[in-house]
Amino acid sequence: MARSCRRTCLRFIRGGSDEGQALIEHPLVRAVHLTGSHRTFESIRRSLGGGMGFNDAGELSVGDKVLTGELGNVTPLIVIPGVWTARDLECQAESIASMMSLNGGLNCITPRVVVTHASWNQREDFLRCLTGALSRIRPRPIQYPGVREKYDQVAVNYPGVLRLGSPRTGGGENWLFVPGLDLRRAIRTLLPGRVLWPDVR
Repeated sequence: MARSCRRTCLRFIRGGSDEGQALIEHPLVRAVHLTGSHRTFESIRRSLGGGMGFNDAGELSVGDKVLTGELGNVTPLIVIPGVWTARDLECQAESIASMMSLNGGLNCITPRVVVTHASWNQREDFLRCLTGALSRIRPRPIQYPGVREKYDQVAVNYPGVLRLGSPRTGGGENWLFVPGLDLRRAIRTLLPGRVLWPDVR
């Protein structure tokens, strides 16, 4: 993307609702895509009052500017029970662990809830493989606003939470792994990035 940046076709800006609102109001900006917190999006929406609507193409817009947002997600990953080899279990556990840890677990498509069948006779073996795979991944620093608060909230609200991850030079937080999840309670506490809920049955 360096060429686009040099030609001033593309700019990356780090910030929150103030920066987002300034972009929307800037006369040279024709389209805005927000990533991050839904709170930032809602703050901008409120500040615009009745200025937000849909254009003729059905796109969310503010005046003549198209506004899109990628505001997080609680992505489920369903493990289909069956007769798996030990290698199958290890391979799939490594795959899930790598999905979770990419970008510190803060991508919108990161698996946040792993659904397993309570009667699957290899379920405990699979979860052992998964915790083992996460334990071998170095913790990542927390980068996004609000994640630290959610991380600490989960650590307090779930006394049985497991902290996984190999030591990292220069800091970083462990992966939180919550077994025996009550999904209704988890939804109330807003499933944050960096937390894997492996035990929804």
